[in-house]
Amino acid sequence: MQGFVCEDYHHRPALKELVTPRITNQKEVLIKVKASSVNPIDVWMSEGYAHELMTAVRNVETGRFAANARLPITFGRDFSGVVVEVPTGSGFHAGDEVIGVVPPSWPGAHADYVVTRTDCIVPKPNAVDHAHAAAMIYATATAWSSLTTFGRLNSVNCRHQRVLIHGGSGGVGTSTIQILKYWGVQKIVATASKKNQDLVRKLGAIPYDYADPNIKHDLLKEAPFDLILDCTPRTELTDWSDTLLGLWRNSIHLTLTSPLMQQTDRYGVPLGLATTTGTWLCRNLENFRKGRAFIYAYFIPDKDALNLLSTMIDEGKMVPIVEKTYQRDQIAEAYERVGQMKGGGKAVISFE
Repeated sequence: MQGFVCEDYHHRPALKELVTPRITNQKEVLIKVKASSVNPIDVWMSEGYAHELMTAVRNVETGRFAANARLPITFGRDFSGVVVEVPTGSGFHAGDEVIGVVPPSWPGAHADYVVTRTDCIVPKPNAVDHAHAAAMIYATATAWSSLTTFGRLNSVNCRHQRVLIHGGSGGVGTSTIQILKYWGVQKIVATASKKNQDLVRKLGAIPYDYADPNIKHDLLKEAPFDLILDCTPRTELTDWSDTLLGLWRNSIHLTLTSPLMQQTDRYGVPLGLATTTGTWLCRNLENFRKGRAFIYAYFIPDKDALNLLSTMIDEGKMVPIVEKTYQRDQIAEAYERVGQMKGGGKAVISFE
């Protein structure tokens, strides 16, 4: 089989011949990948981002304690494909079409075949092809974990919530808007570039141009918010946004740009964890006095997120936004495009 492989962080990943993986226990499943999306995390990890923490996690999982236990590595956190090998009693059979995610420390899905856990797959939505099915999986799973695990929102308690999303036109941003709309959230406001305002509006959010010199004044008019989700790299605007939260309403400002990976890469895992905790505490000194919180959010594999995505796509409530589908020999081009962080649609790799 072929896979897009990073052998070391001093050279760009490249398409190489690999040994087809096999399942090793009753909790794993082998998938023939039909399509997989490229996310910013894939590009960053190909440059060495999160190496220390993910290596430590992988060492614990495999019992191999080595500095470069993950190398060579294939990236890609999500896929749409066909079951090849699966243990009995899993509820799946060879030939089933599925969508799924790959745990962060495992070899990824930018390859012809991938192994993941049986609790990380669900039936593929019938309404779309593999490329469109793969487009929103990782983004939706990240949006789901941010909203439910870290933001404490769900379809029951969110009806009267007011939510602000920074980076509303990216993968996680568009997924978040559509989930909140599906749940019936009272008010959704999203920042995006000027060229993506219509996209954000079409999905159901009130759009604002983050480059507008009056952006702070405009957002203050929409405040207070019960939840803010940053889907963009840290900026002066997102740092300032704590002031948009309601006072003594248990309001939460979530960000997907945690310093944890950078700190562990720089200082090692123990000290990196300590410095990240210190940074978080300092950020919250003022927030805690006002009954609000600033929290780092992360992608967590969750079958409920995948089931929601599949249901929403089949009901026409989640629109997979694909900017371009790349062939396997164009993967490097896809990484280059995603690394530009322009938003406006997903890059998907076809392995058919």
